Amino acid sequence: MHFLDLPVELQTAVLRHLDHRSVLRCTLVCRQLHELVASSVELRYKVELVYDGLVDGAAYPPGMPYSRRLERLLDRRSAWRTLAWRKHTTVTMPGSCRAYELVGGIFAKVFESNGFCASRLPSATADERRLEIADLGVPVKDFAIDPTQGLIALLEQPGHDMQNDTEVARVHLRAIGEDLSELHPDAKCPVLEFRTAGAIHGSTIQIADDVVGIYFWTPLHGVLVWNWMTGERLVYFQGDHGETPEDIWDFALLSSRAYMVTTLTGGGTIEIYTFGDDLSRDSGQEVTLVATLCFFELHPMYGNLLIEATTTTGPFTARVALELPFGTAPTSRVHVFKLQYAVPGYQPVCLVVHNRTLMQYIENYRAGGGHVNVPWEAWGVDGSRAFILGNGSQWLRYVHGERVVCPILHDDRSTTFEVLDFNVHPTRDPQSPATDGMQLVTESSILPSRHQPLFDRPVVTCLPYRSVTVPDLYVGFMIDGERLLGLKASPFSSDSLGDIDVFSF
Repeated sequence: MHFLDLPVELQTAVLRHLDHRSVLRCTLVCRQLHELVASSVELRYKVELVYDGLVDGAAYPPGMPYSRRLERLLDRRSAWRTLAWRKHTTVTMPGSCRAYELVGGIFAKVFESNGFCASRLPSATADERRLEIADLGVPVKDFAIDPTQGLIALLEQPGHDMQNDTEVARVHLRAIGEDLSELHPDAKCPVLEFRTAGAIHGSTIQIADDVVGIYFWTPLHGVLVWNWMTGERLVYFQGDHGETPEDIWDFALLSSRAYMVTTLTGGGTIEIYTFGDDLSRDSGQEVTLVATLCFFELHPMYGNLLIEATTTTGPFTARVALELPFGTAPTSRVHVFKLQYAVPGYQPVCLVVHNRTLMQYIENYRAGGGHVNVPWEAWGVDGSRAFILGNGSQWLRYVHGERVVCPILHDDRSTTFEVLDFNVHPTRDPQSPATDGMQLVTESSILPSRHQPLFDRPVVTCLPYRSVTVPDLYVGFMIDGERLLGLKASPFSSDSLGDIDVFSF
């Protein structure tokens, strides 16, 4: 008997056992299966989750019917597309800011005095809760958190070991609790230590599932990655390390077993690595360089004028927070590259790229391919979207999932803050004229003519996106899956952050 000859009830029962993406594929097989999925609330909910780049938070609440989950999902989608927030709240964050984070609805910061403040930000259905600690017990340079694992990783201010003439730094792995003094119970080695040849001038720290990654410069650049649960060091290099480029500018985790670095080589590159998996073990190396992606070529008369190539993405969390019905899927993310050129009067170029565009090179390598050098035209035209950044402070958490909030400089030299959503399905999303600051962009675009002299040929990009203009009342914005935060202070200011306006969806 053919599957489609079974009673509808049995067909639906079978499809319920498929994951989200498999159900979505079934809708493409034939009209009968498409209509079957459309008529089942549970199956339609699974499909709509995939379209929005989300995963189900099955723990919240256990008895919520699929009809209610679907309603919440569609309401959320509509609210973000029009910025129709459900609740506006103001929270106050007094005091200076040495380091800060926004992850899983928690905005946290370390004061210059080494005190700590964390706000579980208000949502559309809950009020703010706050934790304040007078002294963390160690001098903190930076920190990272994953509330879904109850983890905070404190990067201690480095100190000099006179006897060995090295710089010593430590990462303290603690449980998120009342005073942050408890060691995390899943960390076999709750303090991770590393040494460098030369004083550490700067560093950042990131968490992705079971790994903690640190990028530092002395001024030689280095990368460290540990499995924070076992204490095993998976990656460590400083300066030249095999195929690792010496002129690194920035570092970001792509997943819990892959990372990238940006370099200033030529017109700039993205170097993609895998580590801690069968590929690296088979090669006998800590890391495996799988691809080098080139940015757009500069005009020969300018030489190499790229002086900055930073990269930013949203935070990783191991699972959906308990208080949420659904959360962003780990692979549903974009990476933003900010390219600054040493030419007076030229604003930085902002380049947005999907995580899947970068990760495909690892998948190709695993399928038997070797390292590839990829010119801009072969990946960037269809796989990215370029903008010119306007004036305005960019707090680090201006990217979450597939959304970006940033100041865009237009051809008439005006600047608007916009929420850009790269979760677009051109064949499914309606194409309608731009209204009230909202538009769906599926056509290609070219960087403004005033920037073209920098480049060897016109910079064309095609990645579709949806944009909506944000009220121009703030110095900068941050974003997470449920909120937009308007800030009136610069992240580089030594003054108090003051009031933060929280718009909950």
